[in-house]
This record gives sequence, structure tokens and C-alpha cells, in this order.
Amino acid sequence: MKYRCFLTGVALILLFITFVVFTACKNPFLPPPNAPETSKDKRTVISSAGVIVTAPVLKQAPDNEAEYEDEAAENHFNISEVTWKTPNGSPLTGNFTRNVKYTAEVTLTAHDNYRFTEKLTAEINLFAAKVLNNAKSTVTISYEFDELAETAISSVSITITTPIIREEPVCEVDTLPANSRFNASAVSWKTAEGYPVIDIFTREIEYIAEITLTAHENYYFANNLTANINSHAAFVSDNTEETVTIWFKFGELIEVDYKVKIEFDPINDILSTWDPGVPVNNNEITIQRRTEGVPTELIISLTGTYSKTKWTVYPLLENENTDLNPSSFIYTFDDDFTGDEIYTLMLTVWTDEDTPYSRTLTIKVVGNEN
Repeated sequence: MKYRCFLTGVALILLFITFVVFTACKNPFLPPPNAPETSKDKRTVISSAGVIVTAPVLKQAPDNEAEYEDEAAENHFNISEVTWKTPNGSPLTGNFTRNVKYTAEVTLTAHDNYRFTEKLTAEINLFAAKVLNNAKSTVTISYEFDELAETAISSVSITITTPIIREEPVCEVDTLPANSRFNASAVSWKTAEGYPVIDIFTREIEYIAEITLTAHENYYFANNLTANINSHAAFVSDNTEETVTIWFKFGELIEVDYKVKIEFDPINDILSTWDPGVPVNNNEITIQRRTEGVPTELIISLTGTYSKTKWTVYPLLENENTDLNPSSFIYTFDDDFTGDEIYTLMLTVWTDEDTPYSRTLTIKVVGNEN
């Protein structure tokens, strides 16, 4: 019994010594500490990759092609695919728009006997790119571009040459504002009915001036754009933000041979004029036409202040103006008469509501003696 216990103790001592030896010494069955891991993948490692893509251009479709960053180097991979993503991660299906950051994702495929290292460094357009989905044989790299910024053009103002009777249209824009952020096309002239002006302007026709504007790079026309042509509010149409059309309709061109200005004191029946070529006597005015086929304008200003006036012309003229100023009478005699004509102007004025004064003027319109 004592002998068995002795053997057991010896065995325990030997196990202890063995444990101490294996603990203090290197384990011959394990690799040494800090030894590099060995791999059975014998493919050559690709440690870096760089590509160049076409950066986003506002209002243009993305370019899904790419090229090597260094075409002269030995690039041991192919550029398989270029995908453009919106901020929410979905593929871009239209054109690039302003104020959006777009991401280019480029998939690379290693050549035979090559693989991408897990610590791959990548560049897109010389900027550090993120490494995604590294499967050694293929890898995806990505880069987020800065948003495309644009400045809105909220108002435009231009100056053009107004229509002049019997003259050809001027199609060049006279003036653009200083530091304007747009270009202007030639002026397109047409009648109110839409017919192009191919010769000269004629009287009694309304003309429309139409100009197309193109915004400079990094600028766009706002949806609520306001426009002025010759300081008149113009209409805005066909606004694509990049281009816009503005137009203005000029009133009928009224041609006047000359203006006859008369002063009349209806209380005292006194007519006066500073035009020696216009005879005035006995409440009678004689107007001589200067140019055949051209109207003449008569302006009669009243002397004194009246609460109300009433004008009536016999025979009634086609262009009779019924919206008259209480202190003056303006009448245009047309050019369609065949000889001398006589008109009677019936005038009633009130100094107050109960005191009317009625007077009659005779107006003779005679042809050109020459």
C-alpha cells in the first residue's frame, strides 16, 4: 500500500515538472509568437486602385464610363461598372439637378492571379474613396461629389428699339443690365395676330416683341421670374430654367401729321392759337392737312376750371373718344376723307352743377393745297 502511494506521488511530481517545462519553453508544435499568418491564396495582391469618372454636370445625364487614374501604370484590374446614386441610395435615372450630392460607385474586377487586399486604398478623381463589398476578386469603391449649386435669376430687364412707322424692325437688343447673368437672342417681331414682320412697321397695327434669354452657367431663371421690356411689365413664357421667353405687345402705331393746339374760353367765346397756319375766327377752326393719308390731331384746351364737360361731334367720327378729360379735348381726324369736310363740335361746360354754358365750334378740315 505504501509502495503504491509512493508511485502516485512520483507520477504527480513528473507531471508538474513537465507542465513547468512546457510553460517556460516554446511549444514545438505551435508557430512562434507574432509569426505572420500564412495564406493558401497565392494570387498577387492589389493594394491600391484609382479611377477617373466624369464629374456631375448640371442638367446633363451621368456618364457611366470611367478610366484608369494612371493609364501608363500596370493596372491589374478591369473597370466593370459605374453607377450614380442619389442621396437615398437609389440609382440616378435622369439628369443631374442642383443642390444634390451625387455618389459615384465603381466596381472593379481583378485580373487572373490577382486579388484586392483587405486593406485596399482607393481613389476616384484623385480623392480618397470608400471601399465597399471587397470580395477580393471584385470590389466596389465610391465617392460623394459636392452638390451642384446654382443662383436664381428672379428678374430681368432689357431695352429694345420701339416700332417706328415705315421703318424696318431693329432686331438687336439695345441694352442689357450691367452684370446681367444671361444672354439675349435677337428680337423676334410679329403682329398681334402672330404674323412675322418681314418688311416695315405700318400704322394702326399692334406689334409684339419676343426675346429668348439664356442663363449663364451656374444660374437659372426662377419660376416666379418677372420681366421688363423698355420699363414695361413683360409676359414670361416657356421657362425651362435654362432658357425663358419674354414678350411685350406695343400699342397701335398712330401716325399724326402734326398737332393743332387750340385754347378755348367757353364762358367768353374766345378761341386762340399760337400756330399761324391755323386760322381761328368767329368760333371757327380751319385745319389744313399736311400729308395725304396721314391723320391730324386736334387738341383743344379749355381756359378755366369746370366741374363737368360734355363734348359731341357731328358727324360722329369713328374714333371718337368718349373718355374725355374735363379740361381738354383731343381728336384725331382720319386720313380716309376724299375732300374738305366740316365738323361741328357741341360743347357744354358746368362751373357748378346748376350753371351750364353751351357753345358751338365749327372745324373745317381741308386737303393739302399742294
